[in-house]
Amino acid sequence: MPTRRDFLQSALLLPAALTTGKVFAEDTSKPNAAPTTDVFADFESGNYEGWTIEGDAFGTAPATDALFPGKIRGFTGRGFLCSLHPRKGNAATGKAISKEFTIEKSFITFKIGGGNHPNQACLNLIVDNQIVYTATGDGTANLSESSFDVSNLVGRKAHIEIVDATASADRGYIMVDDIVFFAPPPIRPPVQTSPLLVLLCCYADSPKVPAERSAYEQAFGTQFPAFGHYILYRTSGRHSIAGTKVVGWLRLPYPKSHYMQFPDDSSRRIAIIRDGAEIVKTQIDFAPFKHIVVFSSENFFQSSGEAGPIEIESNGRKRRFTWAFINDSNLSFQHRTIIHEVGHALGLFHTWGQEGPSNPSWWSGMCGQSEYYAKGPNPHPYFGYLPLTYNGYDRLLLNGIAPEQVLEIKIVEQKTLDLINLNSPEFGSVLLVRIPKRDGKTFYTVEARMFDKFYDCRGVLRSEGIVIHEVEPGRNRRPTKPGSNAFDGADALVVCPPNIPAGNGAKTAWKPGQIFTDTENGVQIQTLNPIPHGFRVAVSITK
Repeated sequence: MPTRRDFLQSALLLPAALTTGKVFAEDTSKPNAAPTTDVFADFESGNYEGWTIEGDAFGTAPATDALFPGKIRGFTGRGFLCSLHPRKGNAATGKAISKEFTIEKSFITFKIGGGNHPNQACLNLIVDNQIVYTATGDGTANLSESSFDVSNLVGRKAHIEIVDATASADRGYIMVDDIVFFAPPPIRPPVQTSPLLVLLCCYADSPKVPAERSAYEQAFGTQFPAFGHYILYRTSGRHSIAGTKVVGWLRLPYPKSHYMQFPDDSSRRIAIIRDGAEIVKTQIDFAPFKHIVVFSSENFFQSSGEAGPIEIESNGRKRRFTWAFINDSNLSFQHRTIIHEVGHALGLFHTWGQEGPSNPSWWSGMCGQSEYYAKGPNPHPYFGYLPLTYNGYDRLLLNGIAPEQVLEIKIVEQKTLDLINLNSPEFGSVLLVRIPKRDGKTFYTVEARMFDKFYDCRGVLRSEGIVIHEVEPGRNRRPTKPGSNAFDGADALVVCPPNIPAGNGAKTAWKPGQIFTDTENGVQIQTLNPIPHGFRVAVSITK
């Protein structure tokens, strides 16, 4: 079920509008604006003021972590509503009924967890004594964000009922927190647009193509989980691939054996790109495009994809492009490769842990190791397992963070601040902290990361907390091992927390109470405590 963040983003980016020639675009006519929110119930008061409680399931006061130490995740603050009785467990039943209110905003958002028992353990929105919307937990002890679209009910009287009518041993309880009335902002235009020219190429001797062109148009559209959605969602609507055009299938002039004669994967791919571009250059104006993405109908390459620069002549003029090549015998499980390789074409670089490629990062889709594609709990039926989102440095390169949401700590300065989850820009003013090192070219980025409904989901991210990267622009053009010919360096390296087993550091966030110290540069970063939608941190430069 969609979340408050989902609706914020769907307001920032319209569903894909397909124009003539299968070019994707979105309406960018409305001005920037901020969302508005009214907190209806956060259960922080320690009592049930404004609620009528029936039965024994919900006790005499909202639950706290002290009742179930470390077992419940996803609530914010101290209190949350929970029908798991500390003594009776699942057997307790009851109902919590809110005071009546008038619906004034277009969405009601909330966090919900517990068993998946429709009509038995659920949150119901009641209008005129009828259930108009209902929601359940996802069968876990985690509270996840969800929401109701009530735009068609604005002006109506309503109330909320939270029901536990089941004694099931299979998580026969419900948990709720942070009920908020929410109005997303109007659609706003992106800051940067990078249309892609997508060429579908099959070899002269290929008997068939792996999928219809419409499947690739879907893959680059703006509906979840397409790449257009991924870019817009991960840059808060600031970077778009509107104008992307999918062409093909193109029958290449040579059979597969011709391209296999080239000495390496890169030269084979460049030959295919040039031949594909040659076919379409009299039919397509290349001027709007700076990035070419190529899919091949059969896979005979050693790696799953690659990206780089290329120069192509069109209309008597040489044009420079960046390209991404994706081997595709079928589209299934290609979403992660699209995100990675097209990310390169858009100017992003690999990211590792501090040990280099042997220590893959779990904080960015730009890690070059397959291990970071952790198997999430629910693979998408079309794209397979969805990958991690781009990290803060990636988003800076994509113009994906508003300048006013980046805080630069200056020399000899101390600050305590609320750092909002990188994936929730609507909930605070600071998304990223930048701390310069004394050499003048290297800096730290500090970001908060929390479980995300779409991409950074449970089962993919290993933990929530503060993530620190040491960034040196241009390091990607150097090998990680002196004397090596492999230019496998990374601009952004994850700074691992202390006392973490080897190989796991780049999977682990800095938790409350942990302190990062760089004595040489006088830098100290301390994770203090969680806050709604982020963490409070103390940052200082002492010299």
